Amino acid sequence: MSKTAVKIDKNFTKRIAEKSGVDFSACYQCLKCTAGCPVAELTDSSPAHMIRNVLLGLKEDALSSDFLWLCVGCETCKTRCPQDISARRVVDALKELALEEGREVAEPNVALLYKHFLNIIGARGRMNEPLLMAHYKWGVKDFTSDRDLGIQMMKKGKIKYSGKIKDTGTIRKIIGEAR
Repeated sequence: MSKTAVKIDKNFTKRIAEKSGVDFSACYQCLKCTAGCPVAELTDSSPAHMIRNVLLGLKEDALSSDFLWLCVGCETCKTRCPQDISARRVVDALKELALEEGREVAEPNVALLYKHFLNIIGARGRMNEPLLMAHYKWGVKDFTSDRDLGIQMMKKGKIKYSGKIKDTGTIRKIIGEAR
């Protein structure tokens, strides 16, 4: 029988609770969040598993999961949760911590998109989809793979250009607190 040492980080649990603003200690692992999650079957983890890792202080397990970067933020977890816990907010806090610590992420292209998304929101006060895609495509050095689809989407009005709002200070403060 082999014994494996598990490193528990209680400060990690407290830090994620503060960053997310979520009282996930009320989670009793009913798994309703996971049952409704559209990506749980495609990843190495699930919303319930992520909450459990954080509750137990299993920082390495939580921050190395590809679920962090593949969660679509749909809030189905919160909708289904009898305790009204937003696993998405916990996942967002974990993403921020992973980026702060400069960790190698399981899905680097998704992390790149996430960074550009936050930068554009912070700079402009709202999303600018063409600008997001331009930054992302430049970052991954893939300029033409879905060009035709993008043109079709623009023609149908599915991708819109939006200007900058006048007062971006509040948005920058929110984004700054979230990072």
